[in-house]
Amino acid sequence: MAGLLQELLDAGGSQFGIEVLVRGIQSGDISDSLDVAISKTKLQKKVAIKDIKQYIADGLLTKTVEEYQEDGVCKAGNVGGGGTGGRQSGPKMFMLNADGKQVFPNLYFKGGGSASDEQKAFRAEFNALMEKYCTVEEAPVADAPAKKSKKS
Repeated sequence: MAGLLQELLDAGGSQFGIEVLVRGIQSGDISDSLDVAISKTKLQKKVAIKDIKQYIADGLLTKTVEEYQEDGVCKAGNVGGGGTGGRQSGPKMFMLNADGKQVFPNLYFKGGGSASDEQKAFRAEFNALMEKYCTVEEAPVADAPAKKSKKS
């Protein structure tokens, strides 16, 4: 049996936070899936990447984080390698400079907004070059040598 929240969703023009939708589904007040409920409402704010990952892990959402970013549901940002650190998670790729020190290539687009097809193609080519020329760091990021303080 659908409740008041389901009726508001079906009527259109509703604006809820994702937490309200999740609680409505869990309580049985909303009979739609979370994906359908999101499509019927205007979310009050974009959802954090870690929350989208959790909803996917819980089986409430069916798409990838990147697809939710493209749809404007999820905040923009690097999805990361499965850890909780976002950009800091996952193995790092490095090259050695002329002094034999590790340097880490990085690509980002300043200015925000949704990525265009041209940006996505550029990132794919950049990643292919990284795979060709870089070495994957074996040790965790925490084991990297400590940076020297500029205050000395």
